[in-house]
Amino acid sequence: MTDIELVLCPDVPAAVLPNRAVVENITYTPNVHIHKNIFKETPTRGILMTTRGEVVIEDSLFDGMGMAGIFISNDANKWYESGRTTKCDDPQ
Repeated sequence: MTDIELVLCPDVPAAVLPNRAVVENITYTPNVHIHKNIFKETPTRGILMTTRGEVVIEDSLFDGMGMAGIFISNDANKWYESGRTTKCDDPQ
């Protein structure tokens, strides 16, 4: 998929400026299950999770991480990695 046609109704508010907004296709986000893995001596994060799908990380070892072992990103502002994320008990 390389092209997306986006139709907004009502029209985009005037406060939304060109090249200052991000749109995420929420119908195409994966669920992730990471089980029995070893993440060792990584100078960056062990896992950078940016999906709004269901995430299960279990029985894994994080040893010698330079940053967070698990980082859940909600960043559509600078890196454009994902839209919003929610806690598992959030109904949305």
